[in-house]
Formats: sequence, structure tokens, C-alpha cells
Amino acid sequence: MARRLREKIEQLQATVKAAAEAGATHVTPLTLHLRPGVKEEFMPWLAENHPELWLRFMSREELGLAEETFDPPVRIAAVTGFAYLAGALITLVPYFLRPTPQPTFAVSATLAVATLLATGAAKTWLTKENPLAASLELAGLGVLACIVGLVLGRLVGIAV
Repeated sequence: MARRLREKIEQLQATVKAAAEAGATHVTPLTLHLRPGVKEEFMPWLAENHPELWLRFMSREELGLAEETFDPPVRIAAVTGFAYLAGALITLVPYFLRPTPQPTFAVSATLAVATLLATGAAKTWLTKENPLAASLELAGLGVLACIVGLVLGRLVGIAV
């Protein structure tokens, strides 16, 4: 997004410079508003002379599609991978401190639920959801995933 913004600023600077070189003394930013009848004349010209602008206009104004930018997939994968690793390491800490399985499992499960609750609340800074609802939703999904894993483990003969 920063790259696109920089490109737009550079385009704006070049336009203002060209206007000044042509003798302009003032520049006023205005949104182009096409009155009825003008749009019908302007759009074919735009499609023929600037098809990329016509496509952006049509997809945004006529179809209601917003332009989206995406972060690099490798970066997204790295962040996701490290987040999963951090979440997994939190649940392993009790096993490093106390190697007996049964009581340690309870501590580990409690840490996992607490982490899910905290993560659910933290994500609301971005999503603007209700923190309690988001926390309970994420913790509920985590507990459900754990139960499914335990049941499937017992079905195939691996029990915790």
C-alpha cells in the first residue's frame, strides 16, 4: 500500500510540475463529478484512451468492488507460522517445568484457553468487535478443536 501511495504522490507531483511549467499559478483538488449526459460521452472516451482507469472506475462505481492490496504471501506465511509456533510453545512450557503428564496437561490446557481468551480480546483492536464475544468465540473454537483431536486420538488408539 505504501508503494501505491508513493506512486500516487509522485504522479501528483509530476502533474503539478507540468501545470506550473504550462503557466498555472494555482492548483485546486476537485473530485470529478460527471453531470447527467456527460458520463455517457466521457466513458467511451475513457475506455478507449485509458482502459486501466475505465476498468478501475467501472469496478468501483458500477460493480461496487473495492481495490484491494495484499501483503506478500511469504510474509503472511512467516507471520502465521511464527504465531502458531509461539502458541504451541506456550502450551509446552509446563512440560519443561514439570514432566509428569496428567497434572501438567491440566496446566497446559488452562494456559491454552487463557492464551486464546487473550488473543480473542487483542484482535478486537483491529476488528472492533465486542472483546468478550471475540474472546469466547476463539476460546470455544480452540476447546472444540482440542476435543475433536482427543476423540480422534482415542479412536485411532492414541490417548492422552
